[in-house]
Amino acid sequence: MATPCSWAVSSHGIAPNLYTHLRYDPVTSFVPIVFIETIPNILAVNKDLPVNSVGELIAYAKAHPDALNFASSGAGASTHLSGEMFKAMTGIKMTHVPFHGSAQALVSVMGNQTQLIFDNMPSVYPYVTAGNMKALAVTTLKPSPQAPTSRPSRRRPRAPTFRATTSALGSGSTPRPTPRARSWIG
Repeated sequence: MATPCSWAVSSHGIAPNLYTHLRYDPVTSFVPIVFIETIPNILAVNKDLPVNSVGELIAYAKAHPDALNFASSGAGASTHLSGEMFKAMTGIKMTHVPFHGSAQALVSVMGNQTQLIFDNMPSVYPYVTAGNMKALAVTTLKPSPQAPTSRPSRRRPRAPTFRATTSALGSGSTPRPTPRARSWIG
């Protein structure tokens, strides 16, 4: 289990929407330190699933209600909520299967126990480039040079547009942000 501090940082944007009694203020308890990188999630599917685009995935899910299971690295994680947002925006039905981390979730998709996953690019993309999974989209508004075979969801026909990324923050007692970090937060 993560320490309270690392748990709070990893779930900064999610926890206030899931839990009513937090031991921290999600706005004042954290400060950006410096912008390092935005890490998108990738929508990837089992290599044998008969879809090659987000539009085809949506059509397949509507033609086969409740036949799809999507894996995540855990309940409440950005990978889980990306899948839930996808369901809500498309009207499709699929079952969430939470795992204890990305490794187990990815093995589940490659073994076809689950059929798809939204996962952080560093975790999923090696399996895509090796041909073990198919990447259908990235959860960014612009193309990602690190995932050239994936396109932003907004560029796919009938695909919802949304952004899900991972960033780093520090505790509220951290020295004030650098000028670059201030420009990142606006």
